[in-house]
Amino acid sequence: MLHMRKGVLLYVILLASAVVFLGPYFIRNIEWLFSEKALSGLIEFRLDWVLLYIALFSAFVLFLALPLRRNKWQHCNLVYVAFIIALFTEMFGFPLTIYLLSAAVPLPTPDIEPAVALTVNMPGMNFRLLTTSLIAGIISIIAGAMIILGWREIYARRNSKKLVTTGIYRYVRHPQYTGFLLIITAWLFAWPTLPTIVMWPILVVVYYRLSRREEREMVKRFGKRYSGYMKKVPMYLPGWNW
Repeated sequence: MLHMRKGVLLYVILLASAVVFLGPYFIRNIEWLFSEKALSGLIEFRLDWVLLYIALFSAFVLFLALPLRRNKWQHCNLVYVAFIIALFTEMFGFPLTIYLLSAAVPLPTPDIEPAVALTVNMPGMNFRLLTTSLIAGIISIIAGAMIILGWREIYARRNSKKLVTTGIYRYVRHPQYTGFLLIITAWLFAWPTLPTIVMWPILVVVYYRLSRREEREMVKRFGKRYSGYMKKVPMYLPGWNW
C-alpha cells in the first residue's frame, strides 16, 4: 500500500511538472493556430502526408489483431482509427475545428509565432515542426515500443498455455493498451480538435472496459495465479495499481 501511495504521488508530481513546463508551449501554439496569420496559411491539404500518418499510426492495431482473435478488439480498433483519421486530416488537410471556432473566439494578434522545434527549408518544402508535435512524437515512439514489446511476448507464446508475466508484463498488465492511450493523449495535447476531444474519453472508457473483461477471462482461466499477478503488477502505470 505504501509503495502504491508513493507511485501515485510520483505521478501527481510528474503531471504537475508537465503542466508547468509544457503548458506554455501548448497555450502558445493554440494561440498561434487561432491567429489570422495561421488561418491564412493552414490549408494546404497535403493528402500524401494525411495518408502517410494515418497509415503509420493505424498500423499499430495490427499488433492487437495478431495472433489472437481479431473480433475481440474490433470496436476499439475502429474508434482508434477514427481518432487517427480525424486528427491527421485536420492537421495536414482541412483544419475544420479551427475555422469553426475562430468565428466565435477572438483572434489573437496576427504577429504571434508558434513554439517551433525544427524548421526545414528546402526547394518545394517549407516545414516547421511544432514543439508540441515533437513532444507527441517522442511519446508516440515510447508508446509504440510498449505496444510492440507487449505483442512480442504474446506472439512468442501463442501456442503455450502458460500465463505471460515476463518482459514488459513484469511492469504493467496491459502494455499495449497503455501504448494506445499514450498515443491518443499525446496527440490530443499536440493538436486538439473537436472530434478528437469527443473521442478521447470514449477510447479511455472502451480500453478500460476491455481490460477488465480480459482480466475476468484470465481469472477464470488461471485462477489464483492471475489474481496474484494482478495484486503485484499495476494495470497501466508502473507503481500505480488499482
